[in-house]
Amino acid sequence: MRFFKGIGVLAALTVGATTFGACGSDSANTQQTSDSDVSKVGSVGMAITLPDDSVVSSVTYTITGPAGYSRTGSVPVGDSTLLTFRLSGIPVGNGYSIALAATTTFSNSCAGTAAFNVLDNATTRVSVLLVCGATDGDGDLIVDGEFESCPIVTAAGAIPAEVRVGGTIALTSAISHGDTPVLWSGAGGTFLAPNAYATTFTCETIGTHALTVAINSSEAACTDTDVVEVICSPSAGCGNGVLDLGEQCDDGNTVDTDACTNACRTAVCGDGIAGPSEECDDGNGVDADACSNTCLTVACGNGRVDPGEACDGGAACSATTCQLLGCGDGIVSGSEQCDDGNSVSTDACGSCQSARCGDGAVQAGVEACDDGNTVAGDGCENDCTATPSVGGDNANQIAACRTCRSTECTNFNGALDLIAGCFESADPAFNQECIDLMNCAYTNDCGYNVAGMAECFCGTFDQGACQTAGNQNGPCIPQVYAAARTNVLSEVIGNLGAVNLPVGMAFYLQQCDTDYCPTSCVP
Repeated sequence: MRFFKGIGVLAALTVGATTFGACGSDSANTQQTSDSDVSKVGSVGMAITLPDDSVVSSVTYTITGPAGYSRTGSVPVGDSTLLTFRLSGIPVGNGYSIALAATTTFSNSCAGTAAFNVLDNATTRVSVLLVCGATDGDGDLIVDGEFESCPIVTAAGAIPAEVRVGGTIALTSAISHGDTPVLWSGAGGTFLAPNAYATTFTCETIGTHALTVAINSSEAACTDTDVVEVICSPSAGCGNGVLDLGEQCDDGNTVDTDACTNACRTAVCGDGIAGPSEECDDGNGVDADACSNTCLTVACGNGRVDPGEACDGGAACSATTCQLLGCGDGIVSGSEQCDDGNSVSTDACGSCQSARCGDGAVQAGVEACDDGNTVAGDGCENDCTATPSVGGDNANQIAACRTCRSTECTNFNGALDLIAGCFESADPAFNQECIDLMNCAYTNDCGYNVAGMAECFCGTFDQGACQTAGNQNGPCIPQVYAAARTNVLSEVIGNLGAVNLPVGMAFYLQQCDTDYCPTSCVP
């Protein structure tokens, strides 16, 4: 004796489906219906699966229903353990039943029935449980069946259907019954709440996008969907393909080198963008650089004399510079000692002559100065080094001292601009007297101590003794008298701190050098 489990048969009824292809034959419907009844029909989907080694070799079905409805048919199965097929054209109504009969490969007969209703605007799943009896009559096994109804999406909408990128669209949906959740999906933007019946979609990508709302049920058979199309238009302004106020053109693309730039201006030579028929466009208005003002590439050897070229081709024309052969063409010729191909006069080859001390050109990195003469002590020595001068020769001061003074001595003690006072007075004689005294002090290294400038006048005598005639043995007595602008001995000592006189300016400038710039301004 052999027993078999009940074989689950799934039937899904969908109102409004007019036809669905199925394997096997289907006898004619014996029910006579009116026109109003025919408009409400459903369909049935079924599946038979055997859990053991046997298979169904054939299946027949009979459907009966209200108002004398009857329908029969058969489905060839072959050697399969799974059967799915769908019946359509069943009128909406209650009180239907379906009877299935099957024969297995062990020659067992299986039969089962189930009742169902065809609902309007809904899907009904029907399980038909078969009783498979053994041929020896030893026993049967009966398994109960179940019914299940799937919701469907009845409506989906988008308001408005078109917005610019960055804008939002209100999405709505509805399902036939129950509170089964939904899920929105689609490209081109983002959903605020993808699991809500009503949500918003933010446009992010230009184009037409299909947005799908689907039944989000754990039941695998409940998969109804609906689709709405939305359009994401370009943002307002340049690039939207519309000629807006202030635009010369708008081709709606991102190509900057066509006839309409990305700034929505008509491409012209000089706009800085190499457009159609232009070899280049630097937009700088300089005709002698690598791109001419006619937007042609300037290149030696192109056979045309471009801006900045003296020639282009020929025996007297440099093939590399397009200049007439001569100094600066990189070729040593004639009276040239060298030719480095540039016009820099401060490198090793200036004016096509080898650089040397005394040629009047300062060789960068080699010479500190080059005045082209042989006069010593004029600011530039004969070995092209600067004459050391810190005391007061402003034009030839050591750079470090000049830098320090500009920081520390222009607001000395919060009140005195000693640089302007000593070197930039409106009185040239005032400037010279201050400079002479500063130079004397620096040359003789006097006054850079607590005694100050008085040492350069009094020498080894203190200021009290210095006011007696003959007690002055400092190295800068003439310069002090001149800068003090008096020959009265007592007045000279008293004027040392008078800033309205050159001697006072020199006194405080030396003090600033001593206090703040000792490493660069003090001998």
